[in-house]
Amino acid sequence: MISTDTSRPSTSFEVSPHDILPVPKVKPTIVKRKNNRRKGSAAVLTSSLYKSDLITATEEKKDKEKRKKIKLELRKEKDKKKKEAKTKKVEGKKKSKVTNRALCEDSDDSDVSDADCLFCGDYFSKSRENEGWIRCSSCLRWAHEACAGCDEEDNDFICDVCK
Repeated sequence: MISTDTSRPSTSFEVSPHDILPVPKVKPTIVKRKNNRRKGSAAVLTSSLYKSDLITATEEKKDKEKRKKIKLELRKEKDKKKKEAKTKKVEGKKKSKVTNRALCEDSDDSDVSDADCLFCGDYFSKSRENEGWIRCSSCLRWAHEACAGCDEEDNDFICDVCK
């Protein structure tokens, strides 16, 4: 009797590479291009219908531009009126800008001819020409507007030390 032992693996090579690793299938790719242009239609350029459509389109464009200009002019006028109203309010409250000479003349001590900033300690004589200074209402000491964190319009300035 011939015995067949199935527990052993077969040594035959009857397996094809296609069975082990199949060939990948390539899907056809469709390229869709996006075109932002409006689709037009074929027309005779000399026809009156095409010409009238073209004229109305250009007139609409011009009207839109005119409306845009008018809005811009109105906005500029409003801004100008707001600035004028703001400057009128500020003119009543606005203090005169302090010059180097005026600060030196206003100092209370005759020995001291220059004021120093409350915050940074720089002297007024060493500051730039257009740099703003402001005086504390309580202690009457001077500070740069930038150091104090206030604007020219502030009338009643009180320093952090006096608060």
